[in-house]
This record gives sequence, structure tokens and C-alpha cells, in this order.
Amino acid sequence: MRLIFCVCLLTILMSCSNTPSDSFTLEGSVKGLEEGETITLFYPLLQNDQWCAVTDTTKVIDGKFFFKGKIDELTPVSLYLGDIFVQLYIEPADMKLMVDMSQPYAYELSGAEVEKENIELKKELASDEKKQYEKLIEILKVLEQINSLTDEGPVRDSLINVFEQCRAERNTITERLDKTRLDFVLKHNTYRIAPHLLYLVSRNDIVDGNMIKSIYNGLPEQSKATSIGKLAFKQIESQEMAGNSMVGGIAPDFKVEDLSGKTVQLSEFRNNNYVLLDFWASWCGPCIKEIPKMKKIHSQYKEKGLVIIGISCDTERENWLKAVDKHELGIWSQILSAQGADNALFNQDDIADFYKVDAIPFCVLVDKQGKIVARWQHIGDEQLIELDNILKTSL
Repeated sequence: MRLIFCVCLLTILMSCSNTPSDSFTLEGSVKGLEEGETITLFYPLLQNDQWCAVTDTTKVIDGKFFFKGKIDELTPVSLYLGDIFVQLYIEPADMKLMVDMSQPYAYELSGAEVEKENIELKKELASDEKKQYEKLIEILKVLEQINSLTDEGPVRDSLINVFEQCRAERNTITERLDKTRLDFVLKHNTYRIAPHLLYLVSRNDIVDGNMIKSIYNGLPEQSKATSIGKLAFKQIESQEMAGNSMVGGIAPDFKVEDLSGKTVQLSEFRNNNYVLLDFWASWCGPCIKEIPKMKKIHSQYKEKGLVIIGISCDTERENWLKAVDKHELGIWSQILSAQGADNALFNQDDIADFYKVDAIPFCVLVDKQGKIVARWQHIGDEQLIELDNILKTSL
């Protein structure tokens, strides 16, 4: 899915002065990040034939940070520095990293043999990565302004329009980056990082899945047999299973137990109700701000046949329960998006993945025939008007 992952906390202590062949150390220095800022290292790990998402955290002290952990082969990692993250490739080795927050995409990593491949790739990505970073900074500033407003009005609506425009522009840049990654794989399909580039492109869900699968099938067998080769295959397979979750497609079905213990199955509402799927989380400020609008929708249309299903992307059940109670959300069904293991990277029962939700709040409107008729990043005045027009003629 999604800017939304389920993670587990891993702390690994090592007493040896030399790094074993199944371990790594990452000694970093960062310029432009505040003292005491939390840095998170996120990476996939195959455990008992299941892909898990592992996270480790540390803090910046005197402009430096340090990680150590266990891996036994080339592993892609995401390093989160505040609101920014960079993609690295690490190996069982002692490595050093230098990052400048004014241009984090231009980091320097030493100690990993595979970095020579990544340096070639970064040269081809450099121009668009710079533009993508600048656009992200612009988006973060707009979001900060939106979140600082307490009332609805033209100022907020204007900022939301700016946000949507910035996001569209960033998606265009991402599309170019993905094309560059695919071209790079076609030119260097024996490179060790090639399978992971296909994984990234597949996750972004911009490029046609059949094309990605075709390129993957053309990789050397030894590449497919590696850990990241298996990771890429699992991601491509996962995207195929997601089905058609765009407007016009039949909404992926799910059957889960809600907060009250009642079984909720989406397909059971067919021929009877329109269903509004509300993806949210207890930690999502914009989601909480939109609760009054969701309550207004519920009050206005519940007697006319509209059903709302709240789908929480929380990974901590206790936080979810507290939020439902605090904001009195039990007036419609509330379920958790991820039904599997908390640290599963590929959760076949994650509803947000089924619907390709990569940011929240997010709403999906399903008609009586089970067809998706609308997808909204948030519920603003424009969406309320669209919802009213759809339901007025249908319910």
C-alpha cells in the first residue's frame, strides 16, 4: 500500500568489534537535522517464508547516528529523517553514510560494494529526484498551513487546491522516475539492484503491471532467486491480486468482524445500499478534522440507505479503540484495515491495499451493484456536493 506500512520494532545488540557476515553497521552523519531528532531505518526481512517490515530507531547526537542489525545479503532500506526519506542499499558490512538535508537524494554511502550500481542509477535520476524533493517540501508547507486552520472556508479550499495541484505535479515526476528505473533495468538487467527497482515501480502503481512482470521475467534466474528478487515477485503478485479498485471497477470484497463483533461483508450490501468506505487512523489529524462531516453524511443519508464503514489504518488496536470512543464513531461499523500479523509487509487481508489507498483520509463510494463510483482523498465541500448529486438520484 501505501504511505501507510505495518511495522515492528527491532533492537539488536552486538558485542563483537568486527561485523559478522550476517550483520551490518551503518554509521551516519547528517547536516541540517536538529539535535535529538529521531531517525528511523526501515527494511524488509524474510522470516519463516513471510515478508516482515522491520524498523529500528535512533536519535541524532552531535550530527551523527548509528544503526546495527542482522541481514545476510543485499537489502534495500528506507532511512527516514524527519519528513524526508532516502532509499539505500546495504550489505552485511561496516558502512558510512553522509546526508545533507538540503539535498538528501545526493547522499554518499561507502562500505557497500553494490553502491557502484546505485551511483550509476542516481546519475540518471538526479534531475527528477531534485524536482521531486522540492515538490515534497512545497507539499509539506501547504499541509502545515491547512492543518493550522481551525475553520472551513475559502482559504482552506484554496490551499487544498494548491495541495492537489502539487501532488499531481509530484505524481508526474514520479512517473518519469519510474520510466527511468525501467529503462535502467532493461540496460542493466544483471545488476543486483535491478529486481528492487521493479519492486519500487510496482508499488507506485503507475506503470502497467504486465510490462513490469514481463521485464521481471526477463531477469537472470540468479537475480530472481535472491532475497530482493523474491521481494519483487511478491510485490508484483500482490498488485495483480489487488484487482480493479479504480472508478468503474467492482469493489474488492472483504469479510471481517467489526468493533461490536458483527461480521461485515461488503458484498452483502449489493442490491440494497450504497456504501461509503472511510479510511482513517487515530494518528491522522486531517482524518479527525473530517469526522464532523462524516457524521453529517451519516445523519443525512442513513435513513435513505447509505451505509458507512469506517476502516482504520491503525496498527495499534488500543489507539484505535480509544479514538473510536473519544470521537463517538461507534454509530457506524468500525473495522481494522489490516487483519494479519502486525509486522507483515505483504498482508493479503489488508483492505487499504485492496483499494490502493496510499494516503489518508480517503473515501471510496460503492453503488448498489458493487461498482466503485467515486474515490476521494478527503471530504470537502466539492465532494459533499458530488456525493449529494449521486445519492439524490440513486437512493
